[in-house]
Amino acid sequence: MGDREPLQLSSPAFSFGEPIPRIYTAEGSNLSPPLRWSGVPQQAGSLCLTLEDPDAPGGVWLHWLLYDIPSSSGGLPAGLPTSERLDDGSLQGLCWGVSRYQRQGYQGPEPPPGPAHHYVFTLTALTSTLGLPAGATLQQVRAAMAGRELATARLWGVYAASAALRH
Repeated sequence: MGDREPLQLSSPAFSFGEPIPRIYTAEGSNLSPPLRWSGVPQQAGSLCLTLEDPDAPGGVWLHWLLYDIPSSSGGLPAGLPTSERLDDGSLQGLCWGVSRYQRQGYQGPEPPPGPAHHYVFTLTALTSTLGLPAGATLQQVRAAMAGRELATARLWGVYAASAALRH
């Protein structure tokens, strides 16, 4: 047998580097997009997913933080609820900000008028669950992840505010 495939992250809704459909943005229905992954290391105990906008004017803006995703899952369906705990046991952290986070669950792209922003989904395979309650901050999650990371995969898309918002 050859080496296992590397951790890979994709979406049936958009291709790597392509525009994110409006339905998955704050201008649309603000639904979380469907995501698929493969190549999760056999020793993984959980997964963590973030969605960040590195082009935000005030710094990297966190749009989604989901952790303790079962490592046996192969992805997420579209339109997940913003509840603290999902049906599969995954936990939602606080997001929607740069240094202060006030909302929980997915918050779609909502860039200011101007050039398109990049939106980076990062999936990390971890040796175990993080042992944090729902509603943890990005800093708490990253601290708990230290030393537990097995593999990382990224998917990014772009989105620009619609012309109607560009007064």
